Amino acid sequence: MKIIPLLFSLFLLALLIYFSDVAKILDILTRVDLIFVGLGLAVWFLGAVIRTFRWRYLLRHVNVNVSFLKCLKVLVSGIFIANLTPGKTGEPVRSLLLKNETGDSLSVTLPSIFFERVFDILSMIAISLIGLVFITAMIGEIYFWFSIAIGAYVILFLIIIFIASSESRTKRFIGWGCSVFSFIPKIREIGNRLDDFSPNFHNSFRTYKNFRVTLVAIFYSFIIWILEGIVLYIASLALGLNITLLSAVAIISIATLISVITFLPGGIGSSEIIMVLLISSIFAFSLPEITTAVLLARILAFWMYAFFGIIFMNLLKSNNRYL
Repeated sequence: MKIIPLLFSLFLLALLIYFSDVAKILDILTRVDLIFVGLGLAVWFLGAVIRTFRWRYLLRHVNVNVSFLKCLKVLVSGIFIANLTPGKTGEPVRSLLLKNETGDSLSVTLPSIFFERVFDILSMIAISLIGLVFITAMIGEIYFWFSIAIGAYVILFLIIIFIASSESRTKRFIGWGCSVFSFIPKIREIGNRLDDFSPNFHNSFRTYKNFRVTLVAIFYSFIIWILEGIVLYIASLALGLNITLLSAVAIISIATLISVITFLPGGIGSSEIIMVLLISSIFAFSLPEITTAVLLARILAFWMYAFFGIIFMNLLKSNNRYL
């Protein structure tokens, strides 16, 4: 049953490629500028490095010190696993991977991942709203789903703040989560140690409410998502197109925000379709050209985490536990 969402995602992606004309896409790919492809890979790597700096920064504030290389391997492996789960709900696995490498408690490191997602979403919302000022051609359906996504994230933030602001509510929430997912051995273990786990978890949340910590982490997040947009921009240039840098940055953020609430693994299928719809509503390129640019951008960004994630998973001590 777990593979059904992934198969459906791949089916959506296959439909997009089919209706965009497979032969034309392959023909366009033969004319790709490999210099821009190399540049796109370099930008992806820079983004992965900055993600690592951000996570290490957050971890240091809860007295968890991890070497840069080990942190990079765990982060990329964790993103790879999360991208296989609906709505990236597998993100907490990164804490499990880190615990197996360093022995650091899940209760201490898990909040850093939650806050990363909060900072990412806040950054993407800000970038999207700024972009919408300049992108006036957004089609109605996408605008509707974007509004739904913003509303969903606001509600989620309010719930998180309400729970995290009280240690007793935090303990009850974690206890409820452990009971729901008690069929997972690691989660069941947390439930059995709830009295120790809950205070550490809550204290880590309190640490990240510090204004300076929040400001620095959000700054990292802005850079990360601007780089994601730059990858899309470079992918278009590699095909002789120019969707403009500002549009590319805004489109990536908007598409990611909407695709996450579709709850498809890694937004596969939904993310590509949304990006194609957005680009086609703004620029007069052909559908095969737009689809090829989007696919190339996803290869240079999203699928690189899959490629290196598999490699790094096999270099971690925990490789046999989570694959």
